[in-house]
Amino acid sequence: MALPPYEEIALGSLGRFADGTVLVRLDGPDLVHLQTASAVATWLEGTPRHAAGHQRSDCARLLDQIVRRALRTGQPERQVASRVENGIVEVHEILALPLHTHWGFPVALVHVSEPQTRSSLIEQVYQSTREGVLALAPVRDADGQLCDLQIVTLNAGAAQLMRRSLDSLLWQHLSEVYMGHHAQEITARLFRVVENGGSDNFELEFIGDDAESYLKIAVAPLGDLLVVTLVDITELRTREASFRMLFEANPVPMWVLDAGSLRFLDVNTAAVEHYGYSRDRFLAMTAHDIRPEADRAELQIVFANRTKPYDGERIWRHCKADGSVIQILPYVRPLMLRGRPAVLAASIDVTERQLAEAELRRTRSFLDTVIENIPAMLYVQDAVDHRLLLVNRACEALLGVPRDELIGGPSHALFQHTTARAVLDQDAALFRASGRDAIVEERQFETRGNGTRLLHVKKLAVSDEEGRPQYLLGIAEDVTERRAVEARIAHMAHHDPLTDLPNRACFRERLSDALERQHRHAEPAAVLCLDLDGFKAVNDTLGHAAGDALLRAVADRLRHCVREEDLVARFGGDEFAILQASAPSPEAAGQLAARLVECLAQPFSIIGQKVVIGASLGIAMLPGDGTTPDLLLNNADLALYQAKAERRGTFRFFEPEMNARIQARRTLERELREALNTGALELFYQPLLNLRENRINACEALLRWRHPERGFVSPAEFIPIAEETGLIAPIGEWVLREACREAATWPGEIKVAVNLSPVQFRQQSLVPAVVSALANAGLDPSRLELEITESVLLADSDANLAVLHRLRNLGVRIAMDDFGTGYSSLSYLRTFPFDKIKIDQSFVRELGVNRHCAAIVRAVAGLGADLGITTVAEGVETAAQRDHLQHEGCDEMQGYLFSRPLPVADLRQLIAATEQAARAA
Repeated sequence: MALPPYEEIALGSLGRFADGTVLVRLDGPDLVHLQTASAVATWLEGTPRHAAGHQRSDCARLLDQIVRRALRTGQPERQVASRVENGIVEVHEILALPLHTHWGFPVALVHVSEPQTRSSLIEQVYQSTREGVLALAPVRDADGQLCDLQIVTLNAGAAQLMRRSLDSLLWQHLSEVYMGHHAQEITARLFRVVENGGSDNFELEFIGDDAESYLKIAVAPLGDLLVVTLVDITELRTREASFRMLFEANPVPMWVLDAGSLRFLDVNTAAVEHYGYSRDRFLAMTAHDIRPEADRAELQIVFANRTKPYDGERIWRHCKADGSVIQILPYVRPLMLRGRPAVLAASIDVTERQLAEAELRRTRSFLDTVIENIPAMLYVQDAVDHRLLLVNRACEALLGVPRDELIGGPSHALFQHTTARAVLDQDAALFRASGRDAIVEERQFETRGNGTRLLHVKKLAVSDEEGRPQYLLGIAEDVTERRAVEARIAHMAHHDPLTDLPNRACFRERLSDALERQHRHAEPAAVLCLDLDGFKAVNDTLGHAAGDALLRAVADRLRHCVREEDLVARFGGDEFAILQASAPSPEAAGQLAARLVECLAQPFSIIGQKVVIGASLGIAMLPGDGTTPDLLLNNADLALYQAKAERRGTFRFFEPEMNARIQARRTLERELREALNTGALELFYQPLLNLRENRINACEALLRWRHPERGFVSPAEFIPIAEETGLIAPIGEWVLREACREAATWPGEIKVAVNLSPVQFRQQSLVPAVVSALANAGLDPSRLELEITESVLLADSDANLAVLHRLRNLGVRIAMDDFGTGYSSLSYLRTFPFDKIKIDQSFVRELGVNRHCAAIVRAVAGLGADLGITTVAEGVETAAQRDHLQHEGCDEMQGYLFSRPLPVADLRQLIAATEQAARAA
């Protein structure tokens, strides 16, 4: 049919459609636009600010196709076209009319209609996407503080992921929306983005309507709003977990490689162990690096654009870390990893196998290899009739049943009848959940070949393409031995490793249970705290091995002394505790305590030595002596303290007065600390008189505490507290500084004597403290006398002797105080060259009454004269005692006959008067 003439159409009936037309001719292979209306130009090129005059490729291509088709067929062509401009989708109708012209060549007159429909592309994507998108507006309180967020818009995907209807969520405050147990974390992160700007991305577990899912959440600010996107990654998490379990635990060497570069992305333990490369070294290599150079080019060809499985189609050579070459059969699967193409590869070492075995291995699929070699029981059952479709070798070994008896049979054949029903019910529930959740549990199973085993079981329903349950995959790991080890560790956490007795933590738990029983059933009980008497001496003399053996023997005796329902525990050192359950009365507790004292007083045979110790006990009754474990133990300790203070080898019941005494002692300790810090301590001085010259040779510094309410507190009361609490060290340093400073003001021949506690010798700061005190006072070291008792040498004598020699090397004089009261004082005169020995006042007091005391004084004075050691008599109160001492050759005396201890002002007056009298004489 002849084409209609151009003039008739273009100049005749076109009319009002002219603004939407374009005239096109075919010039050889090219189309030439003879005339283009402005509306068509806009359709072709877009708005000037966006298209910049260049044709839109999609519109130009469409125009080209419809014109060529119309000119080729000679028939009008109509087509509907969608065009996107600034996010708006416009639908146009395009009509191409082929025409002939008087110029002799055909043309096509194309009309592009006005947009028939207009819609927002972004809105369509927003509403149709399965991903959740919502916008939140900040809600602030009257002070402008951010207090909540309001949902101002959301799509259907967000409502579905949050398991609520769209209408129930719109305009809701976030605090009113259930968001699972991560609600506080989600709100806090959203608030941070609102307040600080930036963006946030995180993943979390979301539980709603008893269903668990995993969401990936992205947060970004948009003006005053907060835009949140939600992506459901539950299926991805499940796949990744299953893959990781099969991958890492597989005994076959396996890798994940980048599909392009063949770089190792991941490697399992079997590959590391079999090939000898470390995991880090593997991850720095490519698949080429474990092959001989001659095989690398062929490897690249095999792996290039790999889209199908590679199941052992040929034997390859691999190089191990030690340089050896092995023959392997590779099994390769393409996969997508984090959005990028990758391959999963496994290698079976067939170096030492027969050719026939290698051929057999080639016929097996990669999945068979994984399943058969995984070191855990694995089985697959049908979801409809529950028949077993697959079991692996580990399943055979664990159950002790050949797989031929299992495959094709019912799934409950895996388990004994005692658990089969429960397992079937559990499987049915898993299938009803449509594979959304895996079941993980530990359960004991009776097996035919291995008895009762504890299995860690993970079961996962596998669905078909339509989401219907198809298979059940079960993986069971035998954790019997592992849990036994964990039970042993738990036992160790609650028991003393030396004696295997319960420890303090276990005792407190049992004591809490006893208190609870007492509260419910009025069942009385008793707590006994026990300390060994003389244990330290065994450790010091026989060694720690003997001490440990003694503690074990004590534990055995304690076990045999109590009933089965009672509890014996060791708290540490030589501290034990007993919980006497159902103690009907204090008398029953006292009888047990007496039995324990008697039992432990019997000799022990320890590493061939006969050892005799004892025990002291404190008893607290419950509930009368306490309603909490800590209070009961504390009160039993107070009773034990009282028993040891009165007489070792006995027991005492707790009495409220004991706590009062302890509180008073703690008050005194606190006030002593305050006295030291506030300067409430002071020094008195008692002179030592030279019996030949009747002059003061030295003054002994004596510590005094003037209490604001009690007056002077006896040193016998507060010095033991200072030694027990460690306060003696700072107090001793203060006494040294004050005594040296005061002595520096006296006449040059008068010395100052300072007493040292045995506790100070345990401090490494003793010698530096003496040096510092002398230096700060500017006192000659020879004018300082340090007095010690023999207990200094009894305790760690070698170390303390070393300290004494260091002090002596400074020029300081060393005096032995209370000489004659210890059992080995004479041996100390040979051990250390003392400058002075002080005869204890107990001997001086009975001079003229007890001939033995006179003999001792005479002997000590003679010994001092022979050894060149100054002798001092303490506690001289009468002229007769003084005369006796002078007759026996004693050098100095100290006592009330001459002077009591004096404060500093009175002492200075006495020194001045004595010096004046001496000069006058």
